[in-house]
Amino acid sequence: MQTEQATVRGITIHQRGKARKNEYYVAVDLPVGSLTIEDCHIRSDLGHGIRVYQLHTNPVIKQCHIHHAKGVGIIIYSEGNPVIKKCKIYNNGQNGIWVKDKGRGSIENCAIYSNNYPNVYIASEGNPVIKYCNIYKSAQNGVCGQRSFC
Repeated sequence: MQTEQATVRGITIHQRGKARKNEYYVAVDLPVGSLTIEDCHIRSDLGHGIRVYQLHTNPVIKQCHIHHAKGVGIIIYSEGNPVIKKCKIYNNGQNGIWVKDKGRGSIENCAIYSNNYPNVYIASEGNPVIKYCNIYKSAQNGVCGQRSFC
């Protein structure tokens, strides 16, 4: 999505197909603007669910189910700064949320569970604010920082 402001509400985005080995695609790609995604189901058979990156990218993702992505449910980096509220992020092939390379964001009142890697992974200068979330039932750690043993 490449627009300064828009709202997407009440839809299912299911990226289907077959990826080549070690290639990842993204169901929802947010490199710019303030998109609001509300009450949506997002999944990807080919890669990540949602990617938020670059300075001045400030989407609001609320009351969504981000699940069954081949890769990460939501990946945030390069100063991307989303607000993620009241979402369920689960059953992803890698992390539920991965914040890296100066990614920021506010993650509030979410349920993040049953992902194959740590439910939340914070690496290389990632700096999210996580509050009032239920984080549980990961195949690995619930929350993992780059310097810890995950």
